[in-house]
Amino acid sequence: MIPNNRLARKHSLLAGFTMAELIIVILIAGVMVTLAIPSFTSFMQNNRALTISSDFVNALSYARSEAVKRGVAVSICSASNSAYTACGGTGSWTNGWIIFVDAAAGGIVGGNTILRTHDALQTSSTFVTTQAFVNYAPSGFINSGAGSFTLSAPGCTGTNGRLVTLLSSGRVDVATVTCP
Repeated sequence: MIPNNRLARKHSLLAGFTMAELIIVILIAGVMVTLAIPSFTSFMQNNRALTISSDFVNALSYARSEAVKRGVAVSICSASNSAYTACGGTGSWTNGWIIFVDAAAGGIVGGNTILRTHDALQTSSTFVTTQAFVNYAPSGFINSGAGSFTLSAPGCTGTNGRLVTLLSSGRVDVATVTCP
């Protein structure tokens, strides 16, 4: 024979939730999700500029190391189109970029060997500079293109933009800047 308290406990477990309890739980979950989504979206947008700057710094490091390894000049330039057949020649790098062997150090893809490319950035991302291309000498120093690159992503807030500064020594510095 089972004692009464065990039967009562077993019966209460089978009963489940009342409709009122279920509605309250759903309402609380809905409020929590409503409050969390804007914060998460802002977090994602602010980290997009960080991701772009990391990709660009990695591309610069790769171009520099290839110049030293190969013993020839290597350039990185903004892409003029999605086929990556030519440099953009403008101060906007939002179409992506091309890393290529550039023995003439002129910033022209032409018949040179393309080493790596980067896809176009998300719509409304900004990536501006006065540099049309960056050319690394076989020593790892900059032949041309030392300067700064400003990056921001759509929806960026506060100081979550990035300023990538390229020194003539070939080294890169990244700083946070105010989003436009």
